[in-house]
Amino acid sequence: MSGPAQPDLKSDRLRVFVSYSRRDSGFFDELVVHLSILQRQGIIDVWHEGRIRAGQSWKSEVAEQIELADVIILLVSADFLASDFCWDFELTRILERQDRGEVEVLPVLVRVCAWSHTPLKALPMLPNDAVPIADRESPDEAWVELARTVKSLVPKSTQVA
Repeated sequence: MSGPAQPDLKSDRLRVFVSYSRRDSGFFDELVVHLSILQRQGIIDVWHEGRIRAGQSWKSEVAEQIELADVIILLVSADFLASDFCWDFELTRILERQDRGEVEVLPVLVRVCAWSHTPLKALPMLPNDAVPIADRESPDEAWVELARTVKSLVPKSTQVA
C-alpha cells in the first residue's frame, strides 16, 4: 500500500474515522483519550458518529466521512462483527477503499472474537501481539502503541516533535 491519502488542502490534519459497536463505547472513550494529544497538536482530526449534528442524515454523513478518511480505526469485538451496520454498511466501504490503496485501516482487537475468520485476517491486527485490550494487565500500553502507529502515518511535514 502506498500510504494514506494526502490530507485535503483545507486542513493539514490527518482525518481519522473510528468504527465501533456502541457496546464498545468504553473502549472508544479510551481511544479518544489516547489520541487527544495528537488532536491537541493539530496533526489529526478524529471523526466518529457522535459528531453528527441534529438534522444531519446520519447514514449519508457516515458514508461521506468514510470516503474522506485518511486512516480508519476499527474497534474489533464480537459486537462489532455482529453489527449489521458496522459489517454491511461501514466495513464493506472501508475494505473497498483499503483494497484500492486509498486509506490505511487499523483494526484494533478490543475483545476476543473470531476476527481471523473474516476479511480482517488480511490486515495486521493491533496490538501487534493480537492480545485483546480487554485481556491486558495494562490496556494503556496497547492504546499508546496505537497512538504511535497513527502518528507514524502523519506526514512528517505536519508532525510536532
